[in-house]
Amino acid sequence: MMRVVLMIAAAFTLTGCNPKNEVASLFWPESPAPWETVDAYYYPDADRMWELERLEGFATVSACKVWAWDQAMVRGDTMMKRGAYECGFGAYGYLGLKPIYRVVTQ
Repeated sequence: MMRVVLMIAAAFTLTGCNPKNEVASLFWPESPAPWETVDAYYYPDADRMWELERLEGFATVSACKVWAWDQAMVRGDTMMKRGAYECGFGAYGYLGLKPIYRVVTQ
């Protein structure tokens, strides 16, 4: 199994792909790979997405979601009607100041 993973990683490297993200996408398409962490973005006002709170390093998407809902609760948005959130993992680049993730979920 390890030989197959190494061969796949070598192939992705030779083609210019990010082997860690490609392997993660292959084996963990909808969840973070064991070496990835989850970053949370909470937007108190969904119409003003440039105003946000960010916390990095969650082990799971569930923990990210709990944190985001806690942020909404603190602000009295108990049903998340004003705010919004995103949980992303597998960062591989930046668009301005915001990382680009392999997967972004709500």
